[in-house]
Amino acid sequence: MSLHKQIMGNEIMTENEIAKKQKICIQCQNCCKYITFLLPAEKINDLFDYYIKRGFTIEEIKGGPWCGYHILEIYSPCPHLTEQGCSIYNNRPKICRDYNGLTDIAMREKCMWLLLEKEKEEKGLVEEFDVGGWRN
Repeated sequence: MSLHKQIMGNEIMTENEIAKKQKICIQCQNCCKYITFLLPAEKINDLFDYYIKRGFTIEEIKGGPWCGYHILEIYSPCPHLTEQGCSIYNNRPKICRDYNGLTDIAMREKCMWLLLEKEKEEKGLVEEFDVGGWRN
């Protein structure tokens, strides 16, 4: 393993970890395929049928600090997404460069980076990942 390290987000990662994270991203691509929203129950109840008829899936969060909120999701792939990944990767928008699926409550369970976090936890390499107390 290379001694070279790079800071990604708030963590320092080795080249091996970066390569693994990038490979997982290319396999997953969920954040580039779905638009998600996190809404409280009172915002959903009156418009539930409206969202369903327009192709959204709706999932209620059952536990944790977001209990009672709903995740609205619609399949809407980015036009720059290819099977090989982002066709404008080097020039992608800032929101894409800064995005982290692990900190997005609506996408967290769909982000395959969660697999890396769980792997690290199992090896005892990091403390449990916690975003505002959200943990299944």
